[in-house]
Amino acid sequence: MLTDGRGPLYYQIAHVLTEQILLGQYKIGEYIPSEERLCQEFNVSRITVRRAVEHLVNLGMLIRKQGKGTFVSGEGLDGNRINPMMLTGSLNAATAIVESSDILVLRNEDIMAAAEIAAELLIQPGTRISVIERVRIIGGEPFSLMCAYMPLSIGRLVRQGDLEHYSVLKILRDFPDIVISRGIQTIHAVAADERQAACLKVEAGSPLLKIERVIFDGYDRPIELIYIYYPGDRHEIAVELI
Repeated sequence: MLTDGRGPLYYQIAHVLTEQILLGQYKIGEYIPSEERLCQEFNVSRITVRRAVEHLVNLGMLIRKQGKGTFVSGEGLDGNRINPMMLTGSLNAATAIVESSDILVLRNEDIMAAAEIAAELLIQPGTRISVIERVRIIGGEPFSLMCAYMPLSIGRLVRQGDLEHYSVLKILRDFPDIVISRGIQTIHAVAADERQAACLKVEAGSPLLKIERVIFDGYDRPIELIYIYYPGDRHEIAVELI
C-alpha cells in the first residue's frame, strides 16, 4: 500500500493517509484507525506510525484527543486552509491528488503557441498545439487551476482519456508507446489575473502559488507544459529534506 519507496517510511504512510482523507475514506470529525491497526496495515513499527501521525497533526490535518484517539480536522480540508502539498520528488505523487478530486474542464482546444509556451516545448512560436484548462475541486471549492499545453500528437491521445477524473500523466501512461522519463518543476509567487481570480473564486491581484512543470518522454522531448495555480491563502508547501 506504500508508494515506490522514495522517502522515509513514515512520510510514505503520511502520504497514503492524506490520499485516504481526500478520497473521503476518513471524513472530517471521524477517528482514524489506532496505531496498532495502522502498524498491521502498513507492516511497520509503532514508532514509524506514530511519526507519520505526528507529521499530519503538525500540518493541521489531524487532531489528537487524550484517551480517545486521533481524528480528522476540518482545518486543512474545507476550511480556510487547504491540505498542504507534500512534495516527494515523484511524478506518481504529482498525480495522486488530481485523481482523488472532482475536475471541471474549462477549455479543450488547439491554439497557436505563444513565444513563452513554444520556448518550453522547444517548438517555433505560432506552432499549433493543444491546450486543456481545468479546475480541480475539493469539498465543493476550487482547489487549483491547471493549464496544460502539449504537441498536437500528444493532445490527440490525451483527449481519448477521462479528463474529468485523471491527470494528463495518468492518461499518457495508458499508452504503451509513451514513456515518461522525467519532469522539471519550478515554483513561483504570482498575482491572480481576472480570469484566474474568477476560476479560483479569489479577488483579482490575490497571491497565487504557481507551479510550472515540464514533462519529458523517453527521447527527452518535452511533451507537456503545465501551469498549476493555487490560492496563496489556502495552501502551503511542506518539503521533506532528506
